[in-house]
Amino acid sequence: MSTFLELVQDVERESGTIQQAQRLGNVVGTFGRHEKFVEWTAQAWEMIQVARTDWPWMKRDFEHQLVIGQRRYEPADLGITDFAGWAKPDPDGFDPFSLWDPAMGRAYEVQLRRNDFNRYRESWARGVHANNTPTQYAIDFENRFCVGATPDKAYWVAGEYRRAPQALMVNGDVPIMPVEHHQAIVWRALMLCGDHDEAPATIAAAKSKYDLRFRALVDATLPEVTM
Repeated sequence: MSTFLELVQDVERESGTIQQAQRLGNVVGTFGRHEKFVEWTAQAWEMIQVARTDWPWMKRDFEHQLVIGQRRYEPADLGITDFAGWAKPDPDGFDPFSLWDPAMGRAYEVQLRRNDFNRYRESWARGVHANNTPTQYAIDFENRFCVGATPDKAYWVAGEYRRAPQALMVNGDVPIMPVEHHQAIVWRALMLCGDHDEAPATIAAAKSKYDLRFRALVDATLPEVTM
């Protein structure tokens, strides 16, 4: 496991531009070149997080009650405070969104089926419809979660979303990805350092190591692609 401070120190060491006795001891309140190493490391971590939308360690579950008569929900309406995007059905057909009646309990939980938003509007946003049990959902143009039919009860909904990128800010912050792959952050930060210093050799060396680390991260955390 590597903390933010340890990652910054690793980047300084691998850059070959900071002597051991001068390496950073605190990521807060830095200035000069030390500040740049802190920013490069934080930026590198953010870049890795947004490099793919299917990182499993960026996913989170939620459960929340719907409101009778309300079809559209902002993420905050469902208790989500770190929202980046909604999960999508897997290629194998699994959909992470489900619904249950609190009077009956989760023993009667049923899957909600995703619908294209335009088809959803044709079914549920035109005309007048009686409130009923939702059977499907869609994501509208403002990234709101929409259910159809309009709930006639305060049903519970469960699902999955993609969390916003984690920001590294203080010494002890630890990246949320698997600990054995933390060094990918170091080599990505070194690429930023080399770009700043106009050092092609540094960029090339760091990129070769980063590519290996990134591929290992993909192989270890994402499903194998099969034909």
